[in-house]
Parts: sequence; C-alpha cells; structure tokens
Amino acid sequence: MEAVVSTQSTGETELSLAVSYMINFLVAFVLLLLECVAGEALYEIRGQIIISNDPGWQSRTVISANFGEYLGYAQQNGSFIIPNVKPGSYIVEVLHPNFLIAPVRVEISSKTSGRIRARKVDYVQPNEVVLVKYPL
Repeated sequence: MEAVVSTQSTGETELSLAVSYMINFLVAFVLLLLECVAGEALYEIRGQIIISNDPGWQSRTVISANFGEYLGYAQQNGSFIIPNVKPGSYIVEVLHPNFLIAPVRVEISSKTSGRIRARKVDYVQPNEVVLVKYPL
C-alpha cells in the first residue's frame, strides 16, 4: 500500500479553501440576484414625439428616464419605447440639441399590475399635479 503525500503547505490549503468558499458564495449571490430580478415585472414607457421643422431629427434625439438610467430612441414615425423599466416614478426627458421639450413624470404602479400614469413636471410648484395623456 502506498502513502499519499500532499505537496501543499497548510497556508496553501487554507488559501485554496478560502478561494473555493468565495467562489461558491459569489455563485449563490448571483443566482439569488437573478431570481429576485426575474421575479419582478418590467414595463415599457411609450410615447410619440412630433417635430415637423427639422428633417432627420430622430437620429439626434434620445429619450431619457431618470437622467439616463433608462434610454429610448425615436423611430422614423416619432414613436419611442423605453424598455425594461421597473415599477416606480421616472422623470422622462426628450434630449435634442436644438429643442427644449418639457419633461414628464411617469409613474408605474407595482400594486395595480403596472398601471401607468403621467403628469407634467413643475419644478416651481412640485405639488401641483397636471395629468398628461398616456402613452405620451
């Protein structure tokens, strides 16, 4: 019968175990995170922009929710979609180099299965609620 001799020192064995535990922890954490995200419903913010006196304006226009956290782009007909948005409240802005368009607050309810409503943003009187037709 032959004896098996380990060539790893105690320090190397401890380091190897620590790395193994860390990898297992990270894998478990990522799986848990994916499970949490997968269980949450995602929605779309939709609308249409019409700018008639600037040919090709769509290629220079970005629609931003929460200052770039979510982005959408104008299609040829002016419609846009900001995809994969979680329930919450978002400031939606149209960013174009030649035009200023008033921002809109869009609220997606998590309690009423994604009910979406929109209202004008008023930085001077923030408590004033003026509803806007949705889709924008």
